[in-house]
Amino acid sequence: MNIDFTTFSHALSGHGLSLRSDHIPEILQTKPVVDWFEVITENYMHNRGEY
Repeated sequence: MNIDFTTFSHALSGHGLSLRSDHIPEILQTKPVVDWFEVITENYMHNRGEY
């Protein structure tokens, strides 16, 4: 199956932030008003996927 990831069926809207593991505790505690978080998988794939 071929998927064209360059074409979106809808546009992303709102305000987002890049998720960093150092910030997760504060995010969970304060629950900031953010429409979405960008998760870059390469930031979490080191150490065989262990957090």
